[in-house]
Amino acid sequence: MASPVILILDSNQRTGFLLKDELETAGMAVKVTTSYFDGLFEFKHKKIDLVITDISLGCEADFTSLKEIKRLSNIPVIVLSHLSDAKLAIQAFELGADDYLTRPFSSREVSLRTSRLLRYYYQESPLLLSKETYCSKVGLVIDFKERTVFIDRKKIALTHLEYGILTYLVKNEARIVSREELLKEVWGYSYLGKERNVDVAIRKLRNKLLIFSPRVSKCIETKWQKGYRFNAH
Repeated sequence: MASPVILILDSNQRTGFLLKDELETAGMAVKVTTSYFDGLFEFKHKKIDLVITDISLGCEADFTSLKEIKRLSNIPVIVLSHLSDAKLAIQAFELGADDYLTRPFSSREVSLRTSRLLRYYYQESPLLLSKETYCSKVGLVIDFKERTVFIDRKKIALTHLEYGILTYLVKNEARIVSREELLKEVWGYSYLGKERNVDVAIRKLRNKLLIFSPRVSKCIETKWQKGYRFNAH
């Protein structure tokens, strides 16, 4: 993958920029923030491939940033800590951390661990190879078994109907699906005059996807007087 983007959340600015220099030397793009709220804003509004976060950005080890990132996404997270308490490390892993490093640590070690996680998540992950998962070039991932949708590793909250529409179009990728077919297969009925329901639902789905990725939103194409087609190419 080219130029992975790393977000560092660390109240110690010096540590953050030392890591930034090391990671940029390894070919990564890096954003450093010392504020939880600034970091969360960056995470929500930019494509981030991996997060390195301090165990807390205040005084207490409350894992606030880790919890929020994992609530929104499944991207890899490395937790940094000034505490060597084994219970905290276990708690971090239980909350979804992929790695846990105790200070002092070398910037080189963090860089190597970051590269390993990027390789696993974006090149070797079983999720990417599973037949129960759809992965597109535009960053859309659907886990059919868990009924979850991700865009650029961020979890997208869809309604039952929106999920049904998206997955049906994806499973019939590149084929034009009529409104009547969507009514029958997704809604479970086929009544004349209900086609407008499809148009309204598609518009809402597109708008929701647009918040996270204009590219993914545009993959749902309207075919005049024919229906809709999902095209990720």
